[in-house]
Amino acid sequence: MSNQSSRLSKRIAPRRTKHEVGIVMRAVWIHAHLNSERFAAKAEILHRKGIEDYAKYLYRRAAKLEFVAFEGIGPDKTRTKGIIGVSAVCLWLKSGDLEISEVLAQSMLMDESMPEFIIDDLCDILLTIQNRKEQEANLKSDT
Repeated sequence: MSNQSSRLSKRIAPRRTKHEVGIVMRAVWIHAHLNSERFAAKAEILHRKGIEDYAKYLYRRAAKLEFVAFEGIGPDKTRTKGIIGVSAVCLWLKSGDLEISEVLAQSMLMDESMPEFIIDDLCDILLTIQNRKEQEANLKSDT
């Protein structure tokens, strides 16, 4: 019986070569990135119309997808991974979730393979996050 199920599983799920796995992984992260762009574009339109709650919801969905894309990019694509990572950090920031944005930015800064321009962008974003946190704290103390 187990021999029969073994043959069946080979027919259903053939082994993939490294090249085939690479193609599938690339398709996954590209699909996630494209969907992230769609959600972000819709969020931007809503933000401009002043529909903030729904815009933030869509920014969160976009950020989650962009993070899936970030995680799916191979280690040999450091420039692409850095750009997509910065995009995810910015989308979390736009969603209003400063904590996730900050944690992701800090974790990316610890990755020694990140290009210098990505490091510069992340440092700028972290300053923005710090300023927003200070503004929020000032608003809370004024009330």
